[in-house]
Amino acid sequence: MRIGQALITAVVLLSACAATPDPLPGYRAATSEERAQAMAVLSDYYAVRAQAIAAGDVGVLYARYPLLATGEDRVHGINIEAWFIERMKAIKVKTVRVQIEAGEPVRVFVKDTAAVAYVHGRDDWEESGTAGALYVRIDLRRTDTGWTVERTDEVMQPEWPPPPTPR
Repeated sequence: MRIGQALITAVVLLSACAATPDPLPGYRAATSEERAQAMAVLSDYYAVRAQAIAAGDVGVLYARYPLLATGEDRVHGINIEAWFIERMKAIKVKTVRVQIEAGEPVRVFVKDTAAVAYVHGRDDWEESGTAGALYVRIDLRRTDTGWTVERTDEVMQPEWPPPPTPR
């Protein structure tokens, strides 16, 4: 009887796993060319973000990525660039370096004119000697001139541990 119960439990668990929804319905893994394009945009985003931190002015970032100026949600880490830059200014940090693939390679998924990049990197705040893991989902949108950052979603402490990156 115990073997029968164990078998039923195993079947139920396997069925539940098989029924798990696709974390990104309709998206597919990026081609190497699409990934390279996304990586260029991510590198630019973090470079411009570093300039905004050095200047203590989020306007530097918003001038390049205006969509990030809307929809801020600090609890869930959505578009928190203004808050982050103000925080760096308050603690007198002017140099933040990001290694976007320090934790794992960036995973990029594409669907029509949208892309999603999962960054598991490292943030180093030079003046304070602080470093930490960085988990961010970055939504990109293809425009007439190429890809642009549309939305950022950083994993915040209440959301810890970070969800697994889709494979």
